[in-house]
Amino acid sequence: ELVHAASLAVDDLPAFDASLRRRGRPSLYVVHGEATAILVAHALIAAAFGELLTMPGPAGVRVDAAAALAGIMDGRGMPWGQITATGMAAAAAKTGHLFALAARLGALCAGGSPEAVRRADIAGAAWGLAYQAWDDAQDGDQAPAEAALEIERALVQAERACDDLGPRSSGLREWGIGFRRLVTL
Repeated sequence: ELVHAASLAVDDLPAFDASLRRRGRPSLYVVHGEATAILVAHALIAAAFGELLTMPGPAGVRVDAAAALAGIMDGRGMPWGQITATGMAAAAAKTGHLFALAARLGALCAGGSPEAVRRADIAGAAWGLAYQAWDDAQDGDQAPAEAALEIERALVQAERACDDLGPRSSGLREWGIGFRRLVTL
């Protein structure tokens, strides 16, 4: 959530979306200025790394979690999606990476095998695409019929990734079922 909040602060800046409002309120940069919004985003990302590196559990899991976060913050992840990507490629690089990170962290913290972590990552990325298509349809940025196809394609991919993960993944599968109900147009 810290990384998500940081991404929204940056998204709203005049250099990107130039959004004056976020969730019905003035955007951070509108109230406090662009420099403050940038510094807040940096602080939130640093706090996310701090949380991951000090969470309970084995040191290897903490390092893997921090590496996963670094992986979405490098030039191939969220920044690339913000600067160069469009359409579903941007959604994959931004929202897809955030959802994938959440699923990956869950699998890592649960002691999942490398294959379980990989599948959780795939499912999370697909759920991120489904969510972004749903959100774009809600905002009028994508036609509902087109969004419905994107959502279904992504949800099927996520469900396939969750197949055969074993009994410890029942929570992930249940979350996917609830998520399907949320994003159905």
